[in-house]
Amino acid sequence: MSDNPDFEHLNDLPKRDTNNEIEQKAQRAFRNFVDSSESCFIQTPDTKDFGTDYQLEVLENGSATNVRIHVQLKGTTKNANCDGSVTIGVERSNLNYLMVQRYSLYVCYHLPSARLLYAPVDAVITGYSHSGRSWTEQDTISVRFTKVLDHEALDSLASLARLQAIASRDYRFSLTVGRAEDLGIFVGSALPEIHVPEDQNRAAELLESLYYNNKEEIITAAFDRFAAVLGSNHEAMRFCYMAEINLGMSGHGDAKRISRAIDFFVRLIETDRFEIGGLHFTIGNGQTALRDEEAAISSYVKALGQLDTVDDRELVAQCLKNMGSSYFKLGERDKAAQHFEDALKLAPTLAEAHHALGVHFVQQGNYEKALNHLDNVVFDDGRISKSSSTLGWRINCYFNLHRTKAAFREINSLLAHAATQEWIWPWTARQVASFGLVSVESAQASLDFWHRFRKANPANDFAYSQILLAKVYLKMNGIDIGVEYSSFRRDFEPLIASADASQAPFLWDRLGHFAQIDGDWDEAARCFHHAYDLGGEEYGYCLGTALNFLNRGQEAISILKEQAERVQPDSMSWFQLAVAYEQAGEDGAATSSYQKAIALDPDYDLAWFNLGGVFWNAGATEAARKTWRAAVEKFPDHELAIKLQSEPGFLRD
Repeated sequence: MSDNPDFEHLNDLPKRDTNNEIEQKAQRAFRNFVDSSESCFIQTPDTKDFGTDYQLEVLENGSATNVRIHVQLKGTTKNANCDGSVTIGVERSNLNYLMVQRYSLYVCYHLPSARLLYAPVDAVITGYSHSGRSWTEQDTISVRFTKVLDHEALDSLASLARLQAIASRDYRFSLTVGRAEDLGIFVGSALPEIHVPEDQNRAAELLESLYYNNKEEIITAAFDRFAAVLGSNHEAMRFCYMAEINLGMSGHGDAKRISRAIDFFVRLIETDRFEIGGLHFTIGNGQTALRDEEAAISSYVKALGQLDTVDDRELVAQCLKNMGSSYFKLGERDKAAQHFEDALKLAPTLAEAHHALGVHFVQQGNYEKALNHLDNVVFDDGRISKSSSTLGWRINCYFNLHRTKAAFREINSLLAHAATQEWIWPWTARQVASFGLVSVESAQASLDFWHRFRKANPANDFAYSQILLAKVYLKMNGIDIGVEYSSFRRDFEPLIASADASQAPFLWDRLGHFAQIDGDWDEAARCFHHAYDLGGEEYGYCLGTALNFLNRGQEAISILKEQAERVQPDSMSWFQLAVAYEQAGEDGAATSSYQKAIALDPDYDLAWFNLGGVFWNAGATEAARKTWRAAVEKFPDHELAIKLQSEPGFLRD
């Protein structure tokens, strides 16, 4: 610069902007830090700075993921607060801008200490929201930087952002590829997406709240996100592990996570920070979730050795119940039942113990006793899966006790949860298929059930077959179903053609009875013949009877003789055999067969009258009159008795 006074005014040059220098130093420090990271890289600086200076792209095993963390970078030379934190003012609109993207950050480079600090946008929002101040109307707010941005912190944030993005992506993908007709069910059954805070304390609070509100499915879906924030050994992770164990005990847990959970709780025993008995109980639950029942029993014994039956009464009862369940799975049913009963002595309303005893008595066939326990099951924890399971067992009890109206009432209640509980439709279908056709009332309820089942499962052929069988049952029991045989046959025969070979004879038999009721004996005989050819002697009686109605007694003799002498030696078989002999002109065999029918059933009215007819036609008029007089005396109101009395020549010489 010139020292000449005449040119001194030319020495007035622009001074370097201190803020610009601070900004450049902050940028260099931040870039150098990110460049040395293995979890992120700077994708692009934002030149149009509305609130984001950098977008960090998250890496996974060296691969780009398109998951971004938005960063607003600040630099300052101001003195730190007494606790080492740094406070900087920002525009509230800038906070709103950053909040649109998950896990956005404020990063501050503190020049005097050469530290990179960070404040997550979520933490800033939480702090102000809980402060009680009316910050939403302020133009500027203060951001307090307390956390050092090191690689461990950045790795955790990157992992959390990646896992959250993947969860969101997978949900969108399922919606995108799903069939339009299934989307309503999918959305209704999908778990709500939760935002896991990056702050450990907030994440731990959220996790604990979810666990004590019985949200195990939500916890396990977010398991890795909680682990990314807390670390696998954080004490709050016990809620993640207990949730996994609880799901595992109902058959839905992750075996690897459950194994890690057992190791986690074993380590907690050594900390002496938690009740030892409770930890052994949880370890036992984990072992039973892994189907290691003997190890589980050993852990439950250790738990009971640490627990007090007065102070820990409920936990002791639950431990006894769970030990009983382990014995039950090992096949030691009596020992299991004793543990369930011991649990109820300590906690008479323990729902799990009543449920377990109910199932025990169901399997013993003592349905009344089972129902007494199942009726005492009240799960007040909001878990639909538990209460639904109890309903399912009650349905089985009601059917076995022939209380079909109560069974269908419970089925209707259970079906309210079928959209979210996959087992409900198959379970109720098995129950209705097994017990639904025992009365007209039950058949009508079954028909309604199968129509609902088919609406929910339109491609299910089994439901269609059950609808047809219910209609046949109603038809066979005198109920007009509004369908004639020819129409029903068109629907039913394709079902027979596609049925398992073992079922075909029964189905032909049902169709034959439908034809029989409609008076189409030719079709009845055709169907019964198919049943007999495929199923053998079990279906001989109906075929023989149909042949008799068609006056084809000669064909029926061998079939009905097999029935009367061996398969079904009752009065009805002997009667039909007698009819066949009579049609074939074998009066002696007919007489003998009618007499055997009467010997088996002295009140068989037609056998008496027909026997008299055989005698009469054979010329044995005295034997005929004697037989008819006895018949008229026994059955005075029978139409044949009235006819005989109107023509005295049949009764008197």
